[in-house]
Amino acid sequence: MHQKISVLKFGGSSLETPDLIKAAAQRVKDIRSLDKKVIVIVSAMGTTTNTLVDLAFKVSDKPSPRELDMLISTGERISISLLSMALHDLGVDAISFTGSQAGILTTPNHNDAEILELKPIRVEEALGQGKVVIIAGFQGVDPSTKEITTLGRGGSDITAMAFAHYFDANECLFLKDVQGVFTSDPNAISSAKHIPTLSHQFLYNLCLWGSKILHPRCVAYALKKQINFTIGHCINTQLPLTQVSLEAPDKPLAALTGFEDIFCVQLNTDVDSWVKGLPTEKQITLKKNIIYSDDSLVYIKTNDEPSEPFKNHFLSGPQVVKSTPLSTVSLVMNSENPEFIKGLQEKVTLKFNSFFSTPLAAHWVVEKDLQSLFIKELQKALL
Repeated sequence: MHQKISVLKFGGSSLETPDLIKAAAQRVKDIRSLDKKVIVIVSAMGTTTNTLVDLAFKVSDKPSPRELDMLISTGERISISLLSMALHDLGVDAISFTGSQAGILTTPNHNDAEILELKPIRVEEALGQGKVVIIAGFQGVDPSTKEITTLGRGGSDITAMAFAHYFDANECLFLKDVQGVFTSDPNAISSAKHIPTLSHQFLYNLCLWGSKILHPRCVAYALKKQINFTIGHCINTQLPLTQVSLEAPDKPLAALTGFEDIFCVQLNTDVDSWVKGLPTEKQITLKKNIIYSDDSLVYIKTNDEPSEPFKNHFLSGPQVVKSTPLSTVSLVMNSENPEFIKGLQEKVTLKFNSFFSTPLAAHWVVEKDLQSLFIKELQKALL
């Protein structure tokens, strides 16, 4: 009988300190002791990637994409080596690999590459020797040029999904500093309810509109490859998990999320003309961050971008009349229900700047200091 394979993914907040790295190592050891082969994918510690990106922009107004990849790919290398050391101290035979050593072959575009295929020869050899394999997520190599590439936001999560698919893993477990998925942020909303099982599509929409549980690209990849997976707490094994399943029960479900940082930009021209007037690379970045537009008004999320360069490029200029910092509150559902949304609207007492809807979601744009209060109000209305 073949040994079962578990793919574990530790996020940056789960590895932020030496103590958390030691706790992660113990969790890996516990799973390995169940006679499983274990592949661990890691992110950079805490906010390391953002720190490195900010550092690059302090040195250069326009960092070379190649050199930026060389810089930010070091974050995951720190994590893999430290976790491997911690496992060795626990008596677990482990080995760390960078993305290129692990055989992650990507498209050539720097900072936002996509995985073409996996050729994990060294990973297979190490697993065959009984070792725990620790792989740097978020990075790979262009097979034609041998240049290091990074996969963009959510790249480590996608790396985990890719290895789970390649090895037909029995388990793909995302270990985070939260205990699965809730109807809103449990750290801010005490009445938030845990969701034990949900569909890929529901989670995708939740992440698309602001939830930081996973990157929407990762969830889309899992749906495309038909991969079921689990989200759980990185340390406490007694806390409930959330199963993301292709067989999730088809019952009404709603959850609240939102973007903490968006800008409402008022233009003196229409949005399409403004976008088309920008250089191609800036158009690509801007299109990824526009969440809604109407004539000469556009809402842009800024969470995933280096703050100062983004503001300089898109929130000022001859065609920008005004840019206002705001937040969003989004209600995500697994079925369209206009009457339900209308009923919620009637219960809202707090002021909001505007409202718009998209398939399976409704969105309120609010003042930044009102976001948490607005979510609480909607959460009460949902109960």
